[in-house]
Amino acid sequence: MNTITIRCIADESKGFGNLSRAILLGKELKKKSNNIIFLIDKNSNAKIILQKNNFEYFFVPQFNSKKKESEFIIKKMNYFKSKSVILEMREFSEILSKYLKNYGKQVIIIDDAWVKNLYADLIFNGTVVKKYHRYKKINKNAKIFTGPKFWIADQHFLKNQKKFSAIKSMQPRSGTSVLQVAP
Repeated sequence: MNTITIRCIADESKGFGNLSRAILLGKELKKKSNNIIFLIDKNSNAKIILQKNNFEYFFVPQFNSKKKESEFIIKKMNYFKSKSVILEMREFSEILSKYLKNYGKQVIIIDDAWVKNLYADLIFNGTVVKKYHRYKKINKNAKIFTGPKFWIADQHFLKNQKKFSAIKSMQPRSGTSVLQVAP
């Protein structure tokens, strides 16, 4: 069984979007017979969410540098024989990936607007905003996946999505245009 480490933000002051996406990704990876280990900020609510979703997790101590944090991540990865790490860390993904690449691990980033210099092996950016798709490839072998087809979304949202062709414009009596979703 392959072990994949996921380091994500679980800081309530930044919201739980990163954690939610990481859990969705973790669930899909589990379906492919991967063992998933989460490394998160110390947060009791995140702990409860991960426990409810049957994920193993460890709290990352607060370090005075991302270099020290990367050393902690590598120790955990080595302990679990994990060859890959997924970073869902907003503004910290770039600097962590720079340090983690020095240890010969596969580094994958989930980004939306924060990374500029690409040290990672893979980056996924599901936003539609093209200015956030520009990366300077420090790692020349890096692969970049951008655009809405790479957006991580809960299956419940996908079940209710409408095709653009299902949306039609109609003129209400007042003369203002309203968009309505066709049944």
